[in-house]
Amino acid sequence: MAVRTLSIPDEVDAAYTRHNPTNPSRAMATQLQRFAVYSPGDRELIIPPEVIKELERLAQRTFATADSLLVFLKMLLTVDVEGIELTLTPGQKARMKQRADFFKRPFNDFAKAEIKEALVGRLGG
Repeated sequence: MAVRTLSIPDEVDAAYTRHNPTNPSRAMATQLQRFAVYSPGDRELIIPPEVIKELERLAQRTFATADSLLVFLKMLLTVDVEGIELTLTPGQKARMKQRADFFKRPFNDFAKAEIKEALVGRLGG
């Protein structure tokens, strides 16, 4: 195990002391370990716990990992047509869902038919 000496601002030290009053160094080491896979220049999105809780409430499911959130968002925003994944805007998907409901057809079947029809109109049969 490597031992390093770091200088950190007092406010940062105070924050880690609040997280783990008995061993703030352990809290810092845990946080550093969690983010060790990211380069300092990488873009990392940190979602506060209250936002995650609201997302889970809206989605009516839990998101244990970033991958589980990504899978859910892809499900909401994409349609798979014979192995080709198409990303729709939320508005496009909502309108297509309204039309599928109006015609009393399952969304996936309706979406595939609509997209195929649009492609035939654009590219020919």
